[in-house]
Amino acid sequence: MRRAVAGTAIAVAAPIIAATAATTTTVAATAAAALIIVSVGAAFALEPQLGGVALGYVLTMIAYSWVLKSIILVDVIAISAGFVLRVVAGAAALDVPISIWLYICTGLGALF
Repeated sequence: MRRAVAGTAIAVAAPIIAATAATTTTVAATAAAALIIVSVGAAFALEPQLGGVALGYVLTMIAYSWVLKSIILVDVIAISAGFVLRVVAGAAALDVPISIWLYICTGLGALF
């Protein structure tokens, strides 16, 4: 008797869980898009160069998530580029020059 009740509960709950998962995915995608727009907009308002770097970072990570992670070696280079872009963003936010050695060490360190 217990098995019939448990099976019925799963059969009833399955469509509800599927609908909740679809709604949760929609809410997550909407929230992510809103946060990206707000953060890149704030970066452009703070410093135009920082906004450009932030936009490049977002586009790189979206490209990585959708396409680049399945291409051998390009995935590692994309991740390394993300680390370098973070360093560039920090320098742009502080409005300081970046040493070529900082690029080299960050890029090669991320590849290691």
